[in-house]
Parts: sequence; C-alpha cells; structure tokens
Amino acid sequence: METITSHPLPFFPTLLPDESLHSLISRFHRLSGNPRERQTLQDVFGTHALVATASLPSHLPNLCAALPVNAAQSLDELIDQWTLLPYFRPFLRPEQTTACLQAMTSHSAGGTKIGIGLVASRIGGRNVFRYCDQCCIEDEMRYGSPYWHRAHSLPGVLLCHLHGRLLAEVRADLVELRRHNLFLPSDSWVETASSILPMRETLCDDLFELAKASADLLAMQLPPTPRSVLRSFYREQAARQGWIDRNGRIEHAAVTHAANCFSLAQSAELDLAFCQIPDWIFRHLYKHRTTMHPLKHLVLMIMLQTSPRALQAYCENLDKSANVRILPYHGITPENELSSASCNARRQRFVEQISSIPARRAYDYMWLYKHDRQWLRETISRCAKPRATVRNKVAWHVRDREYAEQVRHHAALLYASDVRTRVSAAQLARATGRKPLIEKFSAKLPLTIQAIQALEETVDAYQCRRLQAIAKASRAKGEPLVRWRLLRTAGLTCPLAPQVEKLLAALLQGR
Repeated sequence: METITSHPLPFFPTLLPDESLHSLISRFHRLSGNPRERQTLQDVFGTHALVATASLPSHLPNLCAALPVNAAQSLDELIDQWTLLPYFRPFLRPEQTTACLQAMTSHSAGGTKIGIGLVASRIGGRNVFRYCDQCCIEDEMRYGSPYWHRAHSLPGVLLCHLHGRLLAEVRADLVELRRHNLFLPSDSWVETASSILPMRETLCDDLFELAKASADLLAMQLPPTPRSVLRSFYREQAARQGWIDRNGRIEHAAVTHAANCFSLAQSAELDLAFCQIPDWIFRHLYKHRTTMHPLKHLVLMIMLQTSPRALQAYCENLDKSANVRILPYHGITPENELSSASCNARRQRFVEQISSIPARRAYDYMWLYKHDRQWLRETISRCAKPRATVRNKVAWHVRDREYAEQVRHHAALLYASDVRTRVSAAQLARATGRKPLIEKFSAKLPLTIQAIQALEETVDAYQCRRLQAIAKASRAKGEPLVRWRLLRTAGLTCPLAPQVEKLLAALLQGR
C-alpha cells in the first residue's frame, strides 16, 4: 500500500549539474546505508514499486515532501531540473503539458507517453543509460563520483555534447532486468555491460550538432510554442535554404534532394530511422495536427542550419513585434487565442503590403479572410491599390524559357536523388509547381514541352536506372550479384524488355 512520507529525510545530496533523477536517488541510496533499494524508494517516494529510471516519473509531491528543509524545492523547479519534461514541452500543446504535469504529480504516469505521442513515434522507447568516459573522470575529480547526465540519455544522442566523444551504452536487456535497482556508471557490472557503438566518421559532425542542440533544448526550459509559430519559423528558414520559392510554394525536388544527401539519413541508429524518408520534413512545413517528437524538430533544425536558441529568439521577437502572447506551460490555451492576440499586428502588416501588391497576394490575406472578413472587405475597398485599367499581356516567351530552365533543373535533381520514382512528364511538371498552368497553356510553352519530352524517362530506362542503382549498392556492401535478388529488389517480373534484359546480363557478368 502506498504511503506519503510524513517526515522529511535527515539529509539529501545536492543535485549536480545536468544530473538525472535516477542518478540522484542512486547517490542517496549509497549515502543512506540502506541495504535494499526498496527501502530507499519507500523513503523518497512513499512507495517501493516505482521505476526510478522513467524520464517522466510520478509521485513527485511525495519527493518534494521528503526533501529536508535545506534542500527543499518547489514542484516546478523539481520538474525543470530533475526530469526530461523541458525537452518535450516546447513542442507540446498546452493541454498535453497540463496532462503531463497532472500525471507526474499523481500516483501513475503510465499513460503520459501515449498522450504526448512518444509511443506512436517509436523513438526513445527503451530505458537507455549512456555515459561519457571523459565526463566520468571529470565528475569524479570535481564531485567525488561519476553520475548519469540527463543530456546523455536523450533520444538520438550518441556523442557527448561537451567532449564530442562517443558515448558508452549499457545493454538494454540488463537495464530492463535491473529497472527497480539503483546504480551509477562506476558500478562494476555497468562497466562490463557497456559498449561503444561503432560510428562512421562522416556522421560525427551532425551527431555532435544534434547532441549540443538536445542539451541546449533541455537546459533552456522553453514554454510550449504554438504550432503556427513553429511552422512560420521553419518556413522562414527553409526559404533561406532554397526550399520555398518567393511565392511560398515548397520545392519538393529540392527538399527531397537535401533529405537524401543528409548524412544522418545513412545512420543505423533506430531513433534516427525516420531520416531515411523525407515525408516528415513536409509535415513540419505544411499545416499539421499531430504532435511530433522533439528529435524530429532538432534534426530539421540541423538541416536548416539553425538551433533551439534561434527559435527562442524568433519567439521573443515575434512576441515583441506582433504582440503574440505565449502563455506559461501550466495553462491551457485554445488554438484561436494566438490568432486573436496577433490580429492587430496582422491588420497593420496587411495595410502596409496592399499599397504595393494585390490584396490576395498579401501574406495575411487568408488568415484575415477566415477570422476578420468584415474588416478585410472594408480595408480592401478603402486602401487597396486600384487595379490598372489596361492589363499588360503575359510575356509567354520569357515565361517559356524560365519554365524550361526549371524543368531541366528539377530533372537533374530527380535523376540524381530519387531512384524510387520514374521521372515522368507529370513528375517533371509537378516538380516546377506549375503543372496546371503548363497543361492549360501547353501551346504557348513550346520550349517547356520540348524540355519535358526530352527529359521524360521511359519505363525501360527507369527499370535500367533502378537496376544500376541496386547493383551499385550491392557492390558497396560486398554482396554478390544474383539475378533473382536484383529482380526482386527492383520489383521486376519476367519477361523483361530487351533493353532491360541486356543490361541485366551485363551487370551479372561484371561489366
């Protein structure tokens, strides 16, 4: 039966920099002299059935009540400094953060990971204990004992953010067997059960940036960021990388090429497996309703050459200029409250823009159309730039040359990066973002149509290109080239076209 600690503990160790809750309780267990971990958990949490390895633990009010007077902390300080909630909080909705706080202050936090989408993301699903050998040496010199760092246990963190060294990881099966035990990196069984995962040198730079970004995010203690602010921040950074054109359209071919060339897409780490398919990037750039794991946000920041501190500065500037009010994490903010708070700023920006561009092309036109339609109509009739009486004709020869150049550019990207999709005429037109216009005015765009027809890939050519890519990957892995394996991997069935059959025979003969 669970009981709340009625008297404070006689002493409690001081929390060390970036120390995890499990490490702190383990050090207290060593100093208390208790023969069994069950007694220590009972003294600290009021129950012996708690798993202290959880990143989002429960029974935190019991822990606050058990702390001595000289080590007393408020519940908010304890959550920010001892748990991993600050790592998840910036990308949660306010109601999700409130549910997490309620679960962590109750007697069961079992449904917390389901509620914030951690189970569905399949990231960081196991209790992984990692440590840096250099950090252990420095901790023992400074504090007398090595301890577990919170930043080392974050998903996708394989390098130390301080020293850039590969982390040693304790075997997950042994951690599961000892989930009710209290242990430190200096324990003998931990050293024998730990190993450093092999890592290619080409991944170390981005993994080090990911480790530093994860540690910064954990230490910054940001409040929940509205999804509209996150999306605008990512789109602004993506536009600087050439992923979004001046009209706000996403260049799918450029995004796909950048995702395929990203080094972490070649990582064998399970937590980074999502990098192999670029669909997750578009979910950040388009409007979405689901919560995504912080690791995906951090990886996208690395691809966009930005950081959590840049996001913090962006939110602060937006708060000052647009009057956006980001509430504390313990409150529940409806989605439309942000829109109401920024309405005046959107109105002012819209009035400034329509003096030089058409109203429908203004950045805030659709938002005002949905939320402030009456004011929008009155402002357009009063302030909008009058439409020219004589419209200039479209210079189709200039537009034709521009579209033809875009077709050649996107075709080069698709041929170089995507072997899963045939480069068809529709694919080339779609990559330019002008597919409906090209189809409707094809007679006025002869150069564009010629470029599409010249660069369009036939089915036989696509099958040959796919076979060559699969054979190249097999040679790189040292695998022998076998006919049935090549056909199955490429998704081809007999009979084959003469051109494909000839190429397949040449590949099998090693030419």
